[in-house]
Amino acid sequence: MKKTSQWLKEIRSKDINSLNQQLQELRLNLAKLNLDHSLNKLKDYSQIKKLKKKIARLLTVLNTKRKEEKYAG
Repeated sequence: MKKTSQWLKEIRSKDINSLNQQLQELRLNLAKLNLDHSLNKLKDYSQIKKLKKKIARLLTVLNTKRKEEKYAG
């Protein structure tokens, strides 16, 4: 769990543009994993679940930053 908290601290310190770029990369990785899963090439199916959680965490931070920016300015 330590890795997740470090990752969260890292993404909270980034700006919105870099978060959007990272979100696109994660979604691309998820699409690749889903393709591998459908072709029975994926060995560890838990990777999909972990990546979905990571995307959800990133979206939460991104939406929080957008709201802060909206109400601050």
